[in-house]
Amino acid sequence: MVKKILQFDDDTFLGKMYQVKFKQNNFEHIWKEHPETDKADKFVKYILEINPDLIIMDIIMPVMDGYKATKILMKDKRTKNIPIFMLTNLSQEEDIIKGKELGVTDYFVTANHIPSEFIAKIKEYFEDPINYKPKFG
Repeated sequence: MVKKILQFDDDTFLGKMYQVKFKQNNFEHIWKEHPETDKADKFVKYILEINPDLIIMDIIMPVMDGYKATKILMKDKRTKNIPIFMLTNLSQEEDIIKGKELGVTDYFVTANHIPSEFIAKIKEYFEDPINYKPKFG
């Protein structure tokens, strides 16, 4: 069964690159620049329509930042169990602490990772979600 990855990232070039790499690795990859709205109920409905197996959430986006979007999804009983991997552009301890506080599944520092490494970690997660060891943990 093909796993569906929903990625929010406002970098169009990277979004297209990720789509190619994920497709090459048998994932369905849906890339969105940012959450469609800053209204929590509409955002949750959008996520439920997509029904992703995993979400990759960029921290900084123009309409709704990744922390706010993640908080919304983790508070709603319909979306709180969707694994979320967060992205940050800089290796900032405060960002990693926030990610841990939110309870995200893992945290990628984009300056140190390339898409193939994301894919490897995501494959590792899907192989054994219960015993998955986060890179930031």
